[in-house]
Amino acid sequence: MLKYYESYIPYGKEPFAAEAFANIMINDDSFKRMSGLKSVCEEVATYLPAYKQKRQMYYAKCTRVEYSEVDIPVKLEKATPDDAEALQTFLDQIPEFADSLPTNVETKRQHLQTGFARAIYVKDQGKIVSSASTTAENSASAMIVGVATLKTHKQKGFASACVARLCSDLIAEGKEPCLFYDNPAAGAIYKRIGFSDIGLWMMYAY
Repeated sequence: MLKYYESYIPYGKEPFAAEAFANIMINDDSFKRMSGLKSVCEEVATYLPAYKQKRQMYYAKCTRVEYSEVDIPVKLEKATPDDAEALQTFLDQIPEFADSLPTNVETKRQHLQTGFARAIYVKDQGKIVSSASTTAENSASAMIVGVATLKTHKQKGFASACVARLCSDLIAEGKEPCLFYDNPAAGAIYKRIGFSDIGLWMMYAY
């Protein structure tokens, strides 16, 4: 079981100690969320208090990028720790991220410095208008997160180009990119890039 801020991600092959997982969460005063494979979370949830919100998402991975950046002639830049403040300012403008896990400039800078995360972005008139990032990077995989574009710059393929570059870089390093989505339109875009669904992912809020 992984703890990330106030969120827990349990995993186990049948049979596993679902009640023991639940007891660890219940006894943690900071516990607010649980997420993971649907089959695992549904079993653990039977031992937890009633949830406030439940969300089902598709879990997808990419082993080969099918997207050509040539189709979108835009300059893609890789973030450095010095870009942390600009990235945070950009993400704070995205309504969908209002309830995301807590983050701040210093945390983002640290993650970029340590390799826990990376980001690719597009700028217009000196400001970031589109970006995609990774989190929880390890030697085998990385989670694609924070895929967004300002409303004024949507429908230009910027976010797709950012995700495709991230995936190309990760695969070249022997890492498998993965992500979650629940928007069919977003899913279609990810599949054009090269992602394929591998399961269902649940998110519970308590």
